[in-house]
Amino acid sequence: QQAFSAKYPSATNVEWENKNGYSVADFRSDNRDRSAWFDSFGSWYMTETEITFDQLPEAVKTAFNASEYASWRVDDVDKLEREGVETIYVIEAEGRIVYGVETDVDLYYSPDGVLVKKTVDADDDYDYGDFIPAQPSQGIDAYIAANYPDARIIDIDRENGMTEVEI
Repeated sequence: QQAFSAKYPSATNVEWENKNGYSVADFRSDNRDRSAWFDSFGSWYMTETEITFDQLPEAVKTAFNASEYASWRVDDVDKLEREGVETIYVIEAEGRIVYGVETDVDLYYSPDGVLVKKTVDADDDYDYGDFIPAQPSQGIDAYIAANYPDARIIDIDRENGMTEVEI
């Protein structure tokens, strides 16, 4: 709670819950609904902020408007700020695909308009908890900096004792 208060001193309507080993604060700040994820030591990992389509970076709006989903209705837009990796913008759009079946798609964009992930028909209660980046193994940051100096880290996953870094 101390780490939360220091990061979001103007937060109101704060409600806490535990999700997947994290303490998650749902709150309002700057007239926006937000959710912030912290571990039990007070380390911040991610904040989801609801924003409007107009608040997206121009490159993201341009990429979406040039996509196959441009004619779909935008239902929700979220900004995901995460510790140590690139901010991601998620546009949830609803429309009709083959045979007129209504569906929704979550489109994940980097700030420069690159589509980095697409999820079709995500669960209604999906909260981005699995989008918190893992901490890289020692030396990975240095390797990326030395071999890919202009790279931006999009995501870090650990599976079967291995680390996958998307740049």
